[in-house]
Amino acid sequence: MSTDRARLGFSEILASIAKDIRAHAEVFVLLALLWAIINTILTAPLFDDLVAWQNAMQDDPEGAAADLRTLLPKILAQTIASFFLLVVVPVLWARALLLGRGGVFGRSLGRSYGLSLLHTLSFLLYLFAVIIGLFVLSLLLAVLGGLLGIGDGILSSIMFVLAMVSLLWLYTAYSVAVVYAALGQKRGIRQALLRMKPHWKPFAAIAVLGPVSASLFGALVVMPFLSDGTSPTKLSTLVGSVFTGIGVLIIFTAAVAVVRAVQKQDMGGE
Repeated sequence: MSTDRARLGFSEILASIAKDIRAHAEVFVLLALLWAIINTILTAPLFDDLVAWQNAMQDDPEGAAADLRTLLPKILAQTIASFFLLVVVPVLWARALLLGRGGVFGRSLGRSYGLSLLHTLSFLLYLFAVIIGLFVLSLLLAVLGGLLGIGDGILSSIMFVLAMVSLLWLYTAYSVAVVYAALGQKRGIRQALLRMKPHWKPFAAIAVLGPVSASLFGALVVMPFLSDGTSPTKLSTLVGSVFTGIGVLIIFTAAVAVVRAVQKQDMGGE
C-alpha cells in the first residue's frame, strides 16, 4: 500500500468522527459531562481567587498584577493536576471506540491508565522543553532582527506561528500516544509523532477547528449564566467545561481514526 493512498484526508477523518459519535452518542455525552464535573471540581478551590483577581484587574491593574505572582503557583499546580486527572476521560472514550463498550472496563484498563499517566508526564516535560526552546529562539530572533532591521511585528508573528505549530505537533502526538495506551500498547509521544506523520495535516486541522467551534458555541450558551455579564459563576464554568470536554473528545476521536489508519497500513504492509 503506497503512503499517498494510505493517507487520511480531512473529509475521511471527519466522516470517521461523525460515525463514531453517532454510534456511541450516550457514552460521548456522559464523558463530556464527566470531563466538566472533574474540571469544575479541580477549578473550585481557585474559583473565588480568580474572580477576585478578575475584578481587581478592572479597579487596580497594578495591584492585580502583583497578586498574580502569588496566584500563578496555584494555577500551575491546578493545571498539572488537571492533565493527570482529566486523562481518565480520553482513555475511556478511546477504549469504547476501539474495544467496544464491553471492553471499556476490561483487565487492561489499569495498564492503559498507567501508560497514559506516563505519557502525560512526558507531555509536560516535552512542553517545558518546547517553551525553553521557543524562549531561546525568541532571543536569537531578536538579535537577528536587530542586525537585519526586521520589525518587532514580523518577529512576533514568526514566534506565534512557531509556538502554535510546535504545541499542535506535541498535543496531537500526545493524543495518539494516549489512544495507543488505551489499547494497552506502549508507544511514546515520539513514536506516535512518527506514526501519525502521514495523516498530520488533516488531523491538525480538526484538532484546531473542533475545539475552537465547540468553545465558540459554548461561549454563546454560557452567556445567560453569567451573573453580571462579566464574572463567571460555578454554573457557567460547569456549562463551559462541557463544551471544552466536547472539543477534547473530538481531538481524541480524530486520533482514533489516525490509529485505525496506521493499523490498516501496517496490516497492508505485512
